[in-house]
Amino acid sequence: MATIAKKHLKLCIWAVALFSVMNTVAQNRVQPLFKHLTFADYEVKKSAKREQVVITTITEVDGTGQVNYKSVFYNGVADTTYRLSDQTIADLNKYFNGSKIKKFQVRNKLEHHGGDLSYLAYISKSNKSDEMIIVDGFMDDDFYKTLLSISTSPSKANKKIKSINKPVIEQKILKCIKATPNLPSEEEPPPAMD
Repeated sequence: MATIAKKHLKLCIWAVALFSVMNTVAQNRVQPLFKHLTFADYEVKKSAKREQVVITTITEVDGTGQVNYKSVFYNGVADTTYRLSDQTIADLNKYFNGSKIKKFQVRNKLEHHGGDLSYLAYISKSNKSDEMIIVDGFMDDDFYKTLLSISTSPSKANKKIKSINKPVIEQKILKCIKATPNLPSEEEPPPAMD
């Protein structure tokens, strides 16, 4: 009986030691230098009466590095949640540390553009917010690659949900579009050559 008690005590000591090590490692994780970050791809649907923003993909990162990623697919909306790696958070911290997003814009005109326009907004730890409509060709390459690195492939789509419903962000995107000069209009690709 004493042998079983000793083994049980050793097991408990190992469990406490392991928990302490894991807790220390978790406390030493890299934390974002921002409270919230939103990165969304969208389309603008125009009708005779109004413009409507349709979000096709949205990535939201909270102040702990937790990500919620949603993307519209032909068979529904995929919704995935995960924590960013320490390296990805460190990379984001280089840019989202109170700096203005416009600081990372290296061009403001393109001859032709066939890609997506994106909305980017963040709130710093000091509660300062910044937002901008970004065009991949306008932004610093490393900055844009870092933004793309926060999204991961979703696990599966929910067939019952057909769109991303974020009316507050949709209104912010419309407001931001109107305040942004030199946005390229989306173009269809040129016809194929025979």
